[in-house]
Amino acid sequence: QGVLAWEGRATALVLDAGDDEERAQILDVFAHAHMKTGNGARAAAYLERKVVCLGACQRFRDQGWGMFQVATALQDADDFAGARTWSTKARDLAQKHAFFETECHACFQLARQDVREGREE
Repeated sequence: QGVLAWEGRATALVLDAGDDEERAQILDVFAHAHMKTGNGARAAAYLERKVVCLGACQRFRDQGWGMFQVATALQDADDFAGARTWSTKARDLAQKHAFFETECHACFQLARQDVREGREE
């Protein structure tokens, strides 16, 4: 809750950060604060920006995991189409770089979405 009091300054904090690594850390803090309050849509917005920063740093393992986090936040916000898109992005990036753990999480999330939609084959 204390972090959210700073949200009005979030953009300034991100812009004032020294590099993309610091920006990603600041965005992550705000995203997690929103997840704790149940605001998955708002968390997803911060996480999407974090994913961009991690890509700029070429931290592809963290970027893939960040994509998975976006999908999870969107799923919590009942945006299942958006969650599917981000799960697919996470899976594809993980396959490209052979990040097996992230790939497994993304595939599992895609499978759960298929079951929810009635596709079980």
